Amino acid sequence: NASNLKNTYGEVRVQLGAGCAPEPTSRQFLGPVIGDFVRTAIGTRLTTGSCIGTGCCLALSGFAPKFASPMTFHTDAGVSPMNMDAFYRTVVAMQHRRGWSLRDAEKTVLEALADAHHSAVSASRAS
Repeated sequence: NASNLKNTYGEVRVQLGAGCAPEPTSRQFLGPVIGDFVRTAIGTRLTTGSCIGTGCCLALSGFAPKFASPMTFHTDAGVSPMNMDAFYRTVVAMQHRRGWSLRDAEKTVLEALADAHHSAVSASRAS
């Protein structure tokens, strides 16, 4: 389920990064912004203007976060870095079903995105 209108009929604000303040959009209608290779469980609830990063997996019983970092796995138990081997198995199966294949350039970008996010998480836990 995805909302594209705040129940206050006010301006939608979007959080574009972890730790970033929500940004005004000058829009009354704006559904979730969802990156490539995102997967959601049945019944996932996405709020107005939520931002779900590339490769994220949402498997929650409640509302999804307003911002979900790329390459993360969200469950009721918490958030963890995406298991990249499992991620690639799923992407390959999905693309095979559609007659596509993962290109080397795409894999390079996905790995860089995962590395950047996982490094940022490690740094924030160390401080």
